[in-house]
Parts: sequence; C-alpha cells; structure tokens
Amino acid sequence: MTNENGNNKQNMIFKVIVAVVFGLIGFWANFFNIQLFEATSFKINILLGLLFPLLIAQAWGWRYGLLSALAGGCQTMWWLWRTDGYGFLYAVPVFTIWVVWHGYWANRRRSADQRRWYHSALVVEIPFRIISELGFYTIFRWLVSLNPPPWNPSITWNYVPLSWVNTVAVKQTITAYLLLVAARVLLSFAPVRRFFRLKKQAGEQLIGAIYAGALLMGVLLWGVDGVVEYLAFNPQGQSFWDAAILNVNPHDLFMRNMYILVSVITGVFFSRLVTERMRAQEALRKKTADLTLINSLNNAINQGDSLQEIVTSLSEGTKQMFSSHGATVYFISDDQEYLVMQNFILPSVIIQDLEKLIDIKIPAVKIPLNTESLYLETLQTGRARLIHDPAVIQGLITEFTLAASLPAKLSQRMRKLVPQIYKVLGIRSVILVPMVAEDEFIGLLDISSKELFTESDLHRIEAIASQLTTIIQRKQAEEKMRRLRQDWETIFQAISHPTIILDPQHRLIAANHATVEATNTPIEELIGEKCYHIFHGTQAPPLGCPMEVILESSQLETVDREMEALDGHFMVSCTPLFDAQGNLERVIHIATDITERVRAEEKIEHLNLVLRAIRNVNQLIVTENDRGRLLQRACEKLIETRGYFNVWIALFDEDGGLTASAEAGLGEDFFPLVKQFERGELPACGRRALAQTEVESIEDPLSACGDCLLAASCAGRGAMTVRVEHAGNIYGLLSASIPSRLVVDEEEQGLFQEVAGDVAFALHQIELEDARVQAEKALRKSERFLQDIFDGIQGGISVLDSDLNIMRVNAWMERIYASHAPLAGKKCYEVYQQRETPCPWCPSISVLETGEARSEIVPYTSEENLAGWIDLSAYPLKDIAGHVIGVIEHVKDITERVRAEEERRQMEAQLRQAQKLESIGTLAGGVAHEINNPIMGIMNYAQLIGERLDPDQEQLREFSSGIIHETERVAKIVRNLLTFSRQEKRAHSLARMTDIVEDTLTLIRTIIKRDQITLEVAVPEDLPKIQCRSQQIQQVLMNLLTNARDALNQRYPEYDPDKIVSVTVHLFEKDGRRWLRTAVEDHGVGVPVEIRERIFDPFFTTKDRATGTGLGLSISLGIVQDHHGELTFESEEGQPTRFYLDLPVDNGWELEE
Repeated sequence: MTNENGNNKQNMIFKVIVAVVFGLIGFWANFFNIQLFEATSFKINILLGLLFPLLIAQAWGWRYGLLSALAGGCQTMWWLWRTDGYGFLYAVPVFTIWVVWHGYWANRRRSADQRRWYHSALVVEIPFRIISELGFYTIFRWLVSLNPPPWNPSITWNYVPLSWVNTVAVKQTITAYLLLVAARVLLSFAPVRRFFRLKKQAGEQLIGAIYAGALLMGVLLWGVDGVVEYLAFNPQGQSFWDAAILNVNPHDLFMRNMYILVSVITGVFFSRLVTERMRAQEALRKKTADLTLINSLNNAINQGDSLQEIVTSLSEGTKQMFSSHGATVYFISDDQEYLVMQNFILPSVIIQDLEKLIDIKIPAVKIPLNTESLYLETLQTGRARLIHDPAVIQGLITEFTLAASLPAKLSQRMRKLVPQIYKVLGIRSVILVPMVAEDEFIGLLDISSKELFTESDLHRIEAIASQLTTIIQRKQAEEKMRRLRQDWETIFQAISHPTIILDPQHRLIAANHATVEATNTPIEELIGEKCYHIFHGTQAPPLGCPMEVILESSQLETVDREMEALDGHFMVSCTPLFDAQGNLERVIHIATDITERVRAEEKIEHLNLVLRAIRNVNQLIVTENDRGRLLQRACEKLIETRGYFNVWIALFDEDGGLTASAEAGLGEDFFPLVKQFERGELPACGRRALAQTEVESIEDPLSACGDCLLAASCAGRGAMTVRVEHAGNIYGLLSASIPSRLVVDEEEQGLFQEVAGDVAFALHQIELEDARVQAEKALRKSERFLQDIFDGIQGGISVLDSDLNIMRVNAWMERIYASHAPLAGKKCYEVYQQRETPCPWCPSISVLETGEARSEIVPYTSEENLAGWIDLSAYPLKDIAGHVIGVIEHVKDITERVRAEEERRQMEAQLRQAQKLESIGTLAGGVAHEINNPIMGIMNYAQLIGERLDPDQEQLREFSSGIIHETERVAKIVRNLLTFSRQEKRAHSLARMTDIVEDTLTLIRTIIKRDQITLEVAVPEDLPKIQCRSQQIQQVLMNLLTNARDALNQRYPEYDPDKIVSVTVHLFEKDGRRWLRTAVEDHGVGVPVEIRERIFDPFFTTKDRATGTGLGLSISLGIVQDHHGELTFESEEGQPTRFYLDLPVDNGWELEE
C-alpha cells in the first residue's frame, strides 16, 4: 500500500514547483501588450500573466496562489508602471490580494456541502472590485499627489483626473471578468484538471466539448466576419490575412473579440446547466445508494441475520458508497458503562495477521463512558462531527488508545500499533455520528477515509445513521425478546417444583421436568389432560382448588392453598395471566412439596412446648435460691406447657440416701416411690440411668418396667430418665413421661438431658452461693479488722498506683483533706500539693523507679494547718511476681517540730545579727563621734569662707557650697549607719517611700558603684505616705539589693552594659485599696525552676555558707507579712529577675505618738 504521508509530501512539492513556475511564466507574459480594443479616449489591454497565478489559486487555494503571485505572476507591474511614481505602491499589490481573494473562495467552494450562488467567483468579484476601485479613487490619487518620488525625480505627474480613474475602473473590471471566465474554462477541461490533480468533474467530457464548441464557434464567427470584410468592405484592396487578422481596424477588432467572448459566455452558461444536471444525477445516485443500503439492512433483519452480520454489511456498504475504509459501529453496553466496538475496519485477514504479530487475541474494545474523549463529547452533545484537522484526528487516535479498556499487555502494544495503522491507511477525514432513537443514545458511528469528507457526506451519513438506529434498535429488541424466551424456558424447566401452565378449562398447556418426575408420566401424555386428573385422581376439581377460586371470583392476584395430592402435602400457587382485553388466558400452577415441612412442623410444635418449658425452668433457676422450691417449681414448669405428662426429681447424698424430692402430674402415686427411695431402693430405669451418661428411654413402661410403682400411671406413654449431673457431681435423677413416638427422638433426648443439666447447674450454683455467703461474712469481718488497724495508725496512709493515682487512704488523710473528698481516683500531687504536675522531689517516683523505700520532709497544706511540714515515707507495693505496682505513703505531721527548729534558728540568727550590729553600732558610735567633730569644723570653716568672699568670687563660693553639701552628706551617712545598726523596733509611723529608698541606697550605693553596676532609680515624689516601720522596710530593700548585686556579679564579673539593677515605685489599686509596689530588677542569672518554691524557706540558700545564711528572704517575707503586704517575684533562667514588694498605704495599724 502506498504511503499516504509520502504521497502528501510529494504532492506538496509538486504544487510548490508548479506555482513558482506559473508565477515566472506570468511574470514573462505580462510584458506582452495584448490589446483587447481601443476607443478614442482609451484602450483596453489585458495582463495575460495574471491568468497563471489565478489558475493556481482557483485549483489549489489561496496559499499556493499567493506563492505564484509573489514568484512573479503579479510582480511585472513594478516595472511596467514605474512611471506612476508613488501610485504603484497601491496599484501593484492589489493584484496579489485579488489572487488571494479568489483562492480563499475557491477553498470555501470545495469544502461547502452544496453549491451556493453567492460563492461563485463571478459574484465574489463584485465586493472586491468595488473596494479595490474605491482605493483607486482615493488612495491611488493621494499617492500620485506625492510625486515626484526620490527614486525617480523625473516623474512629475502628480494629479489624476477622474476620467482617467473611471477608464481604469472599467478596464480592470472587464479584464478581471475575462480572466475569471478564462480560468473557469481552462479548469473545466479534463487534461487541465488532470494536470492540476483535481477530482474528476461530473460530465467532464461533455463540458469540455461544450467549451471547445463555443471557442470554435467564436473563431468561426471571427473568420466569417473576416471573409465578409475582405469581400464586401475592402476598398484598399488588402489581402485576406490583412483584412481578417493582421490589419483590423479597432471597431472590427472589438466586434470580433466580442464574437469569441459571447461564444465563451454561452459555453459557460450551457456548461453550468450540464453541471447542475450532473450534480442532480449524482445526488439522485447517492440517495439511491443510501436507500439501497438501508433496504439491504432491512432485508438482513427480515432474513434473520445477526446483529454482527448487519454491522458488517453496513461497513462494507459505506466503504463502497464513500470510498472510505468502512464504518466502525459502537454500541452502548447494557450497564451504560462502556462504548463497545462491534467491528474493525480492517479486513479479517489483516486482523489475523496482527494477532499473530502481537501474539494476542484482540478482544472487543470497550471505551469507558466516564472518561473525557471526543467520543463521549459527541454522545453528550448529540451532534455529528466532521473532522479534517490532522491534529484533532491524531488526538482522537490517542484518546482511543488511552481510553480503550484492554488487558495491560495488549494496551501497551495497541498504543503503538493503532497510530501506525491510521498512518498506513492515510486517514485524512473522520465523521462521528451519534445513533439516537427516541431521545435514547444506543451507540456511535465512526467512518474514516483518506479522502476529505464534505458536509454533504456528513448529512448523508447522518440520514443513514438515523435509519440504521431504527434498524439496530429493532434487531436489538428482537434479540432481547429471543433471549427472554430462552431465559423463560430455562427458568421454567429449572424450577424444582412441579410447575404447569393451564388454560381456563384446567387443561395442561405446558409442564416442566419436575412435573414429569413427580407424576411419573411422559410430557406427551400430560399435555391436554385436566390438572385434577393428574394430581388428585378425581373427576372434578377438589374442594378449595385455587384455580376454581380464580375462575369464580375473577381474582387478579396469585391464590395460594395447601392441598393434599400425590400422597403428600403441597402448597399450590396459581397466578392468572390476562390478554390485552382483560380476559383470562392462562394460569401458572406451581405445586411446592411441603410434606416434610408439615411433619417437621408437628415435631417442632412439640419441641417448642419443651423449649418453652426449658425456658421457664431457666428463668426459675435465675430467680430461685431455695433448693426445695426450685425442685418443685421446676417439675411444675415442665408439665404446665404440656410438653411432658408428668415429671419427678429425686436427690441423693453420697451414701445414696434421699435428700430431697419433688413431682408434678403424679399426685399420690408418687408417695410409694418416695418410700422406696428412702429405703435406698431405685426402680430399674433409675439404676440404669445412674450407670450411664445417656438418657434411659422406655417406649412401653408397662411391659418393660413391671416392678416399677409408676408403670401403671405411664400406660400408653413413653418414659425418659436421666441423672442430674454437673461438673462430675451426680445429684440425683430426673424422669418424665412423654408420647411414645418421641422417646427415641435424639433431639427430644438432647433437650431432656439439657433440662437435667440446667437443674444440676442450678443446684451447683445454690451450693456455691451458700459458700460465697459464708466467705463474704468472713471477709467482711477480716476487712473490718484490718480497716480498724489501718485507720488507727497515727499519721496518714495513702496507697498509690504506678501513675500516682490515689487508690485508698486511711481516716487521718480523709480528715486532713476532707474538702477534696473523695480522694480515690485523683492524682496525689493535685490533692496534697495543689500541683498540676508531679513534685520534683517526690520520693514515691523514686520508689517506683528503684523499688527501694525512701523518706523526705516536704511542705503541705490542709484545712487544719494552712502551711505545715510532714515526714513522708514511701514504700514499694509489689505484686506476686515482685514487680512494683504502686506505692504506700506514710506521712507524719512534723509542723510543730519544724517551726520550733525554725524559730530557734531564727533566734540564733537574730542574736548573731544583733551582736554584729551591736558591735557595728559601738564602732559606728565611736567613729561617728570622732567623724562628726571634724566634719562640723570643716562645715563651719566652709560657711565662714563663704560669708567672707567678695560678691565677684562666684567660683570660690561654689567650692564653699560644695564642701558644705558633701559634709552634710557624710553626716547623713553616719546617721543612717547608726540608725540601721541599732535594730530597735521603732513605733509605727507615716513614712515616705522616697526617703526609705534613698536611705537604703546611701548605705549600698558605694558598693554598687565599686562593682561597676549601673543603678537606675525611678521613685515619684508625689507618692502617698505609708504606715510602716521604716527601719524594717529598709532592711527588706537592703536584702533585695544585695541579692541583685550578687546575681549580677555572678553573671558579669567585670563591667557590662547589661549589668543593671533598677528600683521603681508606683501606686496601684487592688480590691478597693491603694498599694505601693516597689520593684527591684536585675539582669542576673535568674532563679532556677527547681528552687523557686523554696527560696523563701528558712536556711535555704544557693550561696556558700561563708557568704549566705539562707535567712535573708525568709526574714524579709516575715517583715512584709507583718506589714500585711506581699513579697513576690518573676524570673526565668537567663532573663531579668523582678522582686515585688507590695505594701498597703493603710495597713490598719494604729499610729503611735
């Protein structure tokens, strides 16, 4: 097969070469001056070279026409009309545009589904000619007015008269139409069409003959006119050739040209008529072919051809009608999920070769309807599609290969193979047509061809698809009906119950295999017989016949009746079937054998009675704890449902002595048997039952148990006896009387044995309950004893699990933490320490980790003691395997002891402090006395100097004032030192916080400066006075500033810009009272998290014992609390630490004079 792509490439090269060559020929031909006629004021010349690019455009479209025009066919005028100056910038390009214009409309005419008069070249010339000539009237005249051009200054023509433009307009219009007619005539000749590789034209030979005859007629008229001129009008005596051709005056030349032109136009008119007739014949032929194809498909259905054969016929028919590769038909699957391909356009031989090539059998291709594709889009829109675009066709191929539901191995190969098949087939045009019947899509028609389809082809295929849809729908309905008949026959014969179809007279019309087997009668003998003859052996319908019910009552629904037939029980169902007029036509008769079911129902009815009795006994077992009442009521329950006639139970001890007995249904007949039990004697059935695990069954007790005292009461009945046993313990016997036919039934025996087991289990449970009650009494007594010991322990006991949840506490803990009751289930640290996380020092955590006991003295709070100390001892709680599963905590309140020790230590510290201050005070007093005398002298001398200075000695006066100021400061320091060292408990008084801060800073400022610490102080002067002991508050500030200094020196041993301590005081309100907050902030190392809760504890310090006692903050906290104030802090490691000294302005103290 020729490669279509190769042909396309060769064809394109051929067209390019021909277009260029025709352009060059046209360029050369335009230099010849062909004068059509001449008037007094103008003459008409034809640029014959324009015909060549026009032929290319009319034959192959505007692209090749443009190439031919640019190659020279429309470029000669750049030389011929160069004298127009600027004017040829418009006059020359118009001809190229003219060629492109007619090439475009030639393409439109070829792709149109039918010829339209306004697409004709002669018609489309009118708008172009109007626009182009308007350009001559405007653009051309304006361009000429710009002359002379720079490339030729000798062109001085700069005005175009309207008469000249009118002449050009007429000339170009005539020339254009002459060239268009010439092009049409030439492209109508078969040799020319073959040269340009155009399609064969309908009636091509006849049209060629018409044009040839028209030209011959024009030439003949030219010759006749020449002969007449030569013979009758030749006064100059010219030769024939001069008079006819070589020396013709303009008027005669015009007339002779008109002969040829009119002849050609007449030929065009007749060829048009012939062409239209040929087209009508072609349309009729196509319509006939369409109808023939549809008729053949209808005949195929009437002949019983399969749907696949009809699809094959359609594909072959379209292949011949449209010169295509055939039609591919897709049907929508029954589940509406896929578009299923019904055939391949390739011949079966090629399909077989492909299957051998890929080594896989090509299955039916299915395209899912839930994937986006052009197939699905065509179905959704319901519109047919005509596709010429190669890119769209390639996309369609890709969608097909990607969307097709194929095995993985085949899918990979098909994705490579299908595009190659399309390439080999040279498919250039595709038509997709949805097949719709009554607004329901049934499939899709896909036709492809290597030739371009037209709109007319699309409409034809749409019409065929419409008829095809009806045909296919009809065939599908027939096949569906055939399948339904087959399915019905299969189902009818597969029914396992005798099933027959009757007419209204009870005669059999049809019967299934089950009927033949049930009646043991051949089907031929059954057909036509009455149903009651066959099933009941009667001459008339039996009483209650459902068929008779339908006939008598005209009932429209199924009638069910239980009937006896064929020595058994049957459930007979009769369903009426009516014709279109509502008359009873047939009855479907189904007889279901229920013989076994009826017998089973009788058995089930008795078993239900027994089960109801067992249920009652089980309910009794749950509620009854008394052994005697249990036995008696169990017997009564077993007979009250009428499952058993009579029942008795006897219990024995290990020595065989009777311990209890009960009966129901026997009355006084049971008393002799009880006496026999008391003597240690058992009936034969009882002895056998005790010796075995199975039920002892007796069908006829009267004959089998002659020595039994109850044999007479069981006459005509059966008896069952079984031992009452549970977990290897035999408690006694259970015996019952039942119908004889049920005695040997295994299920009946199993239920009876189950009753005995339930009674034995109940007796066992009563024994266990008695033992449990005694055990619980002993356990409660023991627990009460242990609880008394537990609660009597001095101190608290807590039992914790491994997650520190409180499991149990003694009375001491419940009393101490009564507000948190109940304590069980809560976290120990939440209740005892009011924390959200475990205590870091918790000894119980250590016990859980190490398994060793541990003790710790820790703080605690309670309702009785708001702040206290306990001695906490934690001991491991282990399971049997020795694993620690919890902790036992023992706590002892040692608050008083700790407080006593704390007071002792504080008193010792205060004593040491007092002794130090006393020594300092003695030293300070002596030093003050020794310092004050010379200081006073210096101050006096400075005052004398200041008084004796002249007014103009200002600098010396300033020096004198400075000496006085400094001596006063020294005196003040001495006084503060004396005040601080005395440690006397001064009376409460009003004091200014500004003075307290300043007095404290005078004592420590020098030390802070020496340590290169920056001191920042912000104390407003307008703060209110507070009630306090100034010396004690000064001591608190001294402690806070000293701690801040130590923290800064620890972080910054040398100078640092961040080595800052700040003191600020501000007023605020809380709870309606005014407070003063003094904040001391340092940029030191901060307070670690693990010690924040203990920094106020006595004797707790992070400093060396040589530099710190651990009492500074503890004493300060005591002083602040004594003033009804608060001492708090904020700190994070590595961040500034702030201590807040909050004092109420009015603390409620009475001021002392």
